Amino acid sequence: LSSTNLNRDRITRATSRTNEISLEEIFNDKIVKFIDEVILNIKARFESNTLKFLNCFRIFDVSEATNEQEYGIQEINTIRQQYPDDFND
Repeated sequence: LSSTNLNRDRITRATSRTNEISLEEIFNDKIVKFIDEVILNIKARFESNTLKFLNCFRIFDVSEATNEQEYGIQEINTIRQQYPDDFND
């Protein structure tokens, strides 16, 4: 009876390793390709100037911030041009 339980444990461990490999393969083969296709579709849907405008909002991401004196000025000016009524000069 104990040898039966031992065999089950071995099968479970082997199955677990197989599942881990399969998940990694699925991620690399399916999910990464899916993400790449989504990115391509987004790029195709928007004009390049729209994507440049959307990238201006990256200045609000704290992890992107730098200590440069000019940081974000160009981006704010681009946003200001798009939404002139929302800025008080």
